[in-house]
Amino acid sequence: MAKPFDRYRYYENSVQTPQEHVDIFSRMFREIRKKDAMSMKEDFCGTFLISCSWVMSHPERTAIGVDLDPEPIAYGKKHGLKDLTAKEKKRVTVLQKNVLDTLQKKSQIIGAGNFSFFIFKKRAE
Repeated sequence: MAKPFDRYRYYENSVQTPQEHVDIFSRMFREIRKKDAMSMKEDFCGTFLISCSWVMSHPERTAIGVDLDPEPIAYGKKHGLKDLTAKEKKRVTVLQKNVLDTLQKKSQIIGAGNFSFFIFKKRAE
């Protein structure tokens, strides 16, 4: 019997390159701020694979993933978190909310990938 189609797994494997995002975010922040970034917010996080890769890349890094859709968030909690240690899991926060809402906790880096690049046309947004 064939396995059911897993669209999030296929999406992650065909579209996302989480380690490249981590490397680019790290390099850009270091070039601009002359220090290493330890906190990141992943807007439109979906399965929050980049957030997981971020915390895995350094023992002091924290990540906040924000997305409106509960389905990919649930998928990430079931599949993505299993690759993290208990300590790494504690450094990932996932929120189901609008990325435009202000968060209490600030991050050094805010990253938004894929389709989100085409949504915002004004810098203030």
